[in-house]
Order: sequence, then structure tokens, then C-alpha cells
Amino acid sequence: MLKVLTSHKGKTKRLAISEAVHSKTLTWVDAESPTEHELATISKLFGISTGDLDDIMDPHERSRVEDDKTYKLIILRSPYKHKFNLGTTPFGIIVTRNNILTIHKKKIDAIHEIHNNSEVLHHGIQFLVFKIVDKMMSSYFDLVEKIDGEIDELEQKVFEHSSKKIAMHIFSLKKTLTFFQRSLLANRETISQIIKQNVLHLSSKDLINFEDIHNDINQLIDMTNTHKEILTGALEIHASTISNQMNDIIKKMTVIGSFVLIPTMIASIYGMNFGQVMASESGPWNMPELAWVYGYPFALGIMGASCIALWIYFKKNKWL
Repeated sequence: MLKVLTSHKGKTKRLAISEAVHSKTLTWVDAESPTEHELATISKLFGISTGDLDDIMDPHERSRVEDDKTYKLIILRSPYKHKFNLGTTPFGIIVTRNNILTIHKKKIDAIHEIHNNSEVLHHGIQFLVFKIVDKMMSSYFDLVEKIDGEIDELEQKVFEHSSKKIAMHIFSLKKTLTFFQRSLLANRETISQIIKQNVLHLSSKDLINFEDIHNDINQLIDMTNTHKEILTGALEIHASTISNQMNDIIKKMTVIGSFVLIPTMIASIYGMNFGQVMASESGPWNMPELAWVYGYPFALGIMGASCIALWIYFKKNKWL
């Protein structure tokens, strides 16, 4: 989808793509999820290399800046959000004499915010590029702050209870932060090139603006580092909590098993069928309790006493 905006007598108006080439005022062509036909049209009308356009559409393309004879190419990694998925995508800025072309495969909220700002086209090419990049960095801040809130919730859940779902959430956030960090590092390098090489012929005021963006990127990198460390610690606590839960379960099973084990052993001894004999016929190796009138209560009493002794022992050792 192509959207063409131009600045005319202090106002912003829409143009056809064919009119943008001959416009004598600043014109912004935004191509969101462009088709092959639209890319071919851009290449033909503005003299943009098809290789550069293919690079912008490559989801794995790294940030960089190139100074061609007829245009400047800036590729940055922009954050995007689709439902519950967060990631980064290449975002191309092509600067010609009177035109700025932005090309991106995914919907980027920062671009739509600038579309609604009617004043950005009235301050020149350098200012528009700055506002686009600045809004992009603001999107990073918004998403990182959202992740920060999710981390706070996860920390509380980890201490309350642990589950496979929590571990998967932690891994998902770490993966997102890793992608953000790689993209930010590449973006920082590109912004540094823009400042040092001054490919956009920036004024001193514009240079200060881009240096502010460079500082914002440094801050974002520090934030992603901190959040990754916190998530690593939360994952370790999660593993430790699961281990402690398993130990508690094993301890409880041991206690329960102990209460059953000794009475079972006693019952099994008295359940050995060596034959019922009268007391007068008992030999030295027969169990005298078999013929004893109180033998059954005696066996039950031993079982109860063993359970009480175990309860006292476990209570003393704080197992109960």
C-alpha cells in the first residue's frame, strides 16, 4: 500500500505516486507491505536499485547506511507488535533530492502516528527523518516498559508458585529482549555513521537531535541488558522453587510411607500362616501371641505406638 504526502503552502495533501517524482516540494512516499508491482514502480520512478529494495524487504537484513550518487539509503530495525507477538523488522528510509521514501513489510505504529501529524513535512527532509527515527525509538521504549511490567508480574508469580507456563513466558521475554538488543546495537552503529559521515548534510541543530537518538539507543540497550539479567535470575529462582517443591513432595511421601511401613511390617509378621496351634501345643519357635486372647489388641497397640513414635520423631525434626 502506497501513501504519498506533500507539503504545499503550509498544508499537507495527498498525491499520486507519479506526481511525487516531479514535485518541487518535500514529498513523503510511505510503502507499507508493498507488492512487487509497487516496488517495481518505485524503482522505475525514483531510480532506486532493485537490490536495495530487496534488501529492505529481507526480514533478516541488518541496519546500515549507504550514500549512493542519487539517493541515500538508511536501513534500521524497527519494533513491531502483532497481537501478542513482539519483534523487529527492517525499515528502509530512502532520501532523494525532494523525496523521502519509507518502505517496510510490516505495519509500524510510529509511522501511522507521523501520518496524522500535519506539521512534520513543513520543516525539511532532515527534520522528517529525525521525527521518523525518534518515533521509532519511542516505540522501543513503550514496548520495553511493557515488558518491564510483565517482568514485575512474573517475579511475584515465581515466588508464589512455579509452573511450565511461567518458564515459557520467561523464555519468550528473554527471546524478545535478545532480538531488541541485537537490533538496537545495529541501529546505534547506523546512527553513529549518519552523525560522523553526515550523509544527510545535517545542521548543528539536527546533529544534536540525532545525538539525542544515539543516547536514547544507549539507554535502551542498558534497559534490555538489565531486564535480561532480571529474567535470568527469575529463571534460576523458578528452577530452585520447583526443586524445593519436589523435595517437599518427596518428604511428605516419605512421612506418609513411614506411617504405613511399620504397621504393615507388624501386620505381615502376624499374618505369616505357620498354622494355628493351641497354647498347650506351642513349641519354643511358635509365636505365643497367636493363641493369646489379647494377641489382636496387642498387635494393634504396637502399630499405634509405632505411629505415635514416628509422629513425635518427625515433629521433633520439623518434618511435620
